[in-house]
Amino acid sequence: MRLEPYEGKLSRTVLRREGAEQSALTQPTKSRSLLSSRCSLIRRYTCVILLCVKAETRPIITAEELAVLKVLVDSGKLTSKCAIRLRVILHRAAGTTLESISASLSVSLSSVIRYVKRFNAGGLESLLEDKTRKPGKTPVSVETKNTLCAIVRGERPDAARWSVRSLAKRVGVSKSAVHNILRERGIQSHPAEPFRFSNESFEEKPADVVGLYMRAPDNVIVLCADGKSRIPAPGEHIPARQAADYERRGTAALFAALNVLTGEAAGACRERHNAEDYIEFLKTVDQKCGAGKALHIIADNYSTHRTKEAQAYFAGAPGRFKTHCLPAHSSWLHTVERRLGEITNKRIRPESRGSQELAAAMREYITHWNRDSGPFTWTKSAAEIMGSIQS
Repeated sequence: MRLEPYEGKLSRTVLRREGAEQSALTQPTKSRSLLSSRCSLIRRYTCVILLCVKAETRPIITAEELAVLKVLVDSGKLTSKCAIRLRVILHRAAGTTLESISASLSVSLSSVIRYVKRFNAGGLESLLEDKTRKPGKTPVSVETKNTLCAIVRGERPDAARWSVRSLAKRVGVSKSAVHNILRERGIQSHPAEPFRFSNESFEEKPADVVGLYMRAPDNVIVLCADGKSRIPAPGEHIPARQAADYERRGTAALFAALNVLTGEAAGACRERHNAEDYIEFLKTVDQKCGAGKALHIIADNYSTHRTKEAQAYFAGAPGRFKTHCLPAHSSWLHTVERRLGEITNKRIRPESRGSQELAAAMREYITHWNRDSGPFTWTKSAAEIMGSIQS
């Protein structure tokens, strides 16, 4: 038989295969009988080994343990892998073959054998624990946590402040561990608590203002008056995140007065925020409030609220107005500031409009607010506030 080689290596391979086939055909009968006897011997030993393995994978289980396994499996509170292990033991104890268990529970034959051996060696607890997992990390000790907190509160770092990475390097734990420990104990690695005290007589003015909040005199209306100046009216193309080249279509100024007793607010939009506009707003508030009651105006020390024109207007109506000026850097005492912040977040920032539309939106918000308003409640006395500041 002549071969046409395609490549040199391929032709030699084909020739070797052909030679092997011819030698197999010409083997003596004695060699073939010896090979077949060896194969039958291997099959026989394999059957013996499988029988021994099946005999060894019978669970050694008592009636009480069998009842406990059934209760645990029927409870439905086990994880999937633990339930499969217990079902393997139950099926095997009932005499089900290894192949049937493997097929019905979708696990390998070696896993079935391993679960039975683990049960015989360690009992039920060995199946409920996962021995194949690597042991977890050693938890951070309480001493290390205390050392970390002491460093943050006491020692000063080489840099301006501590960072999570510098603390992790200093204590010898991971960054995530430092973050979790500080969050668990409510400590900040770089706290920022800016607070400015007023240079004025701080003790007298808070007591006066807080006294009006908590117990106002009879026949008196307490109003917190303030203003928000130069509110921008951006263009229509402004997204939720303001771009650097945004378009402004004018500004507006908002004056507001909050009735502490009822929670209602009076507002007015103006083009500017000066003394004349402030006085016009006070005249509007004076007309809306009932006659015969004194108006106690609580205002901050903004220059517009302390002009000569404003003082002259108050003096021109004796017995009608009484002003209470807040200390400098004490806007947290001004209740109307919170209302102005809500207007900014809910009616100014989310939408884009011109100055006229902006003014109409703010007036509409005040109208809706008065419809659902409630009385304002101040809970801390002046003594408690001073105690918190001085502590």
